[in-house]
Amino acid sequence: MCNAKCNCLGSCVLCLGGRGNRHGEQIGARAGQTSAECGTGSGSRLAVPAGCGGRAGGRERLAVPGDVHLDLLANKKIPDPFFGANESKLQWIEDESWEYRLNFDVTPAFLSRAEVDLVFDGLDAAAEVSVNGAQVLNADNMFRVWRVPVKSHLHAGSNQMRVVFPSPIKAAAAAAASDAFRLRSKTADKTYIRKAAYEYGWDWGPTFVTSGIWRPVRLEAWNKARISDFAIRQRDVSREVAHLDA
Repeated sequence: MCNAKCNCLGSCVLCLGGRGNRHGEQIGARAGQTSAECGTGSGSRLAVPAGCGGRAGGRERLAVPGDVHLDLLANKKIPDPFFGANESKLQWIEDESWEYRLNFDVTPAFLSRAEVDLVFDGLDAAAEVSVNGAQVLNADNMFRVWRVPVKSHLHAGSNQMRVVFPSPIKAAAAAAASDAFRLRSKTADKTYIRKAAYEYGWDWGPTFVTSGIWRPVRLEAWNKARISDFAIRQRDVSREVAHLDA
């Protein structure tokens, strides 16, 4: 867990998973009605369901940002996806649901701010997020930032976040089923969810439809106001000076 970083405006950021960081994340595969056991220790763990893809069950390390395929490969639970005919052997991954868990601490000082948001810079793609047992987000788009208020669900000390990724194949089929014109238009199920098309295969790449927290996640806390974004416009420039509007 990284320390909270605060600025002079009274805004604080507590990173839960960022580039190169591991913070006690856990991941478990949920096959049908059976969930693999995800321990509650402090280390990062990846749980693989017994029988999936012919692999034995177990718990291994994971990284956030990342995705399920990368974690399985890093922990030697699957062979090199780009070698030989391994692509066809790994299609079972897309049919599973996967669950990430994170135990994290929040200080009373952090919770003293008026507002606390949970921010995901990227979730791939359909995902259900809960904090301390309360569902706070039902995501369906990997190309956007998700921000939800969570102060009422947090308490000082240890907290738990769970992110459940249903099978992307099944999530797309469920979304497509709501379109009465789908069969007439012969629209592929994958077009009904906001997910990178290259995951479904291309002339230059294999088919690996994955899931995961593919960009950093954090808690943000502030009082009264926060700067969400800014833009700089150059009015003019010369050899001596440039005038900018921000």
